[in-house]
Amino acid sequence: MITGGCRCGEIEFSCSEKPHFVSTCHCMDCQKFSGSSFINWALFKRGALSINQGQPKEISCTEGVFRGFCCDCGTTLYWRRSDQSKWIDITVGSLDQPLPYEPQAEVFVAHKLPWVILNPNIPHYEHGPYDSSRTAESSA
Repeated sequence: MITGGCRCGEIEFSCSEKPHFVSTCHCMDCQKFSGSSFINWALFKRGALSINQGQPKEISCTEGVFRGFCCDCGTTLYWRRSDQSKWIDITVGSLDQPLPYEPQAEVFVAHKLPWVILNPNIPHYEHGPYDSSRTAESSA
């Protein structure tokens, strides 16, 4: 069982399965929402996620995309698309224990900050993980 929650303890959750994909996202929304250079996400089946305490607030900054966070401390908790109700991305930083899984890809690298160094051992995508526009670094 994978557990996590917000910094202040108001929200607690658990995931009954291991993640299906782990990624590092460099998109502008992730930068703004986290106040950081990028976010690491762990993709889970939505049915595997249980909110055990509290209720995250959701906002939609992009059409069809919802981000969940704690209203009290501001911890970013998840990202989900309304048209993909089967999946939800949980922030790796909100987990109680570090995941033993490394990111499998870096996405939206077209928006990465210039001083961020990409991991040369995993694929890089200009946009989302399912686009065909891999960067030159990942093609080598």
